Amino acid sequence: MAILHKSLRMLLLRNAIFVILLALAVAATPPVYYYYKGTLSASPLPPTAKADAVIVFTGSPDRLIEGTEMYLEGKAKRMMITGTDYPNDIKGPGVRKLLKKIRKDKIYVDLKAKNTIENAKNGAEWAIKNNVKSILLITNEAHMPRAYFELRHLLPKQVKIYTNATPGGNKKYSALDSEKGRLLCRMYETATDTSFCYKARSITQNLGL
Repeated sequence: MAILHKSLRMLLLRNAIFVILLALAVAATPPVYYYYKGTLSASPLPPTAKADAVIVFTGSPDRLIEGTEMYLEGKAKRMMITGTDYPNDIKGPGVRKLLKKIRKDKIYVDLKAKNTIENAKNGAEWAIKNNVKSILLITNEAHMPRAYFELRHLLPKQVKIYTNATPGGNKKYSALDSEKGRLLCRMYETATDTSFCYKARSITQNLGL
């Protein structure tokens, strides 16, 4: 009887180990897949290079300042600003004055995007419509991996995306709502064509997790 119990425990242990290894393999699949596809391998704009457009994902005045300065330095031919944070961001010191230096026909402001997914969707649609072949993406350091991922997988491979991150953005998110957690969740959603990340965030925030 003892031998039987020992065999059963060994069998359960082996099954448990198998389940754990399988879970780890499944968890690793989206990141490995997307690294292979190049949707996470961002790179900065080379010093002598220029982009067709600067795209700024709003969220803080320094992003607008960085994007505007890049445009005024001749790093891009046109500029897009996307996000509902724009009205607040433009109130930052000197932002409005700096933006006025750009001709109106060279700048497009999208006030419809309410989150990073919509920033990327609207940005990609604008880029394709305007035959943009290279983009300089502006957001902050913590947000950049997810912003780049969202934009990259929506655009044709031949459209180059360079990145220029402003400092900061490492907020103290809840345990289940970090930037890394959001990125991993979005990789799963994109790979499986499902939608639950923002619902999960809402639930965890309501529970105070």
